[in-house]
Amino acid sequence: MGGLSTRKATVRVLGWGRNQGRAGGFRLDAAAGRAILADFRRRGSHLKVDFYHQNMLSEEGPWAGTIRALAVVPPSKSSRRRPGLYATVAWTPRAAAGIARGELGQVEPVLKVRQGDRRAVGLHAVGLMV
Repeated sequence: MGGLSTRKATVRVLGWGRNQGRAGGFRLDAAAGRAILADFRRRGSHLKVDFYHQNMLSEEGPWAGTIRALAVVPPSKSSRRRPGLYATVAWTPRAAAGIARGELGQVEPVLKVRQGDRRAVGLHAVGLMV
């Protein structure tokens, strides 16, 4: 996900269809998208983005930004965006500076995946990575 903006930005978090993660493969389709959006709304519609998943490791690290909104873009001939899950992120000044310098530029999601059908059903966390 290179080329992130240095302000409030819309970032593609996941590709459409089958994806490969550290814990195995999973799918993003229309049903998965609906589940992710519902989970996001239930959680209060704000999700923090950390640096390098520091806060997933029980380290209270600084935040890189806040996801303010999620959108699912299904495959469509009329859409200019690639299909997938998109997040609107408000970056902190530190994250924005790192993105501007090219030191940071990838987002990496941590997902809730339903074991039966391997659909992504929630966005647990997002890390801003190198």
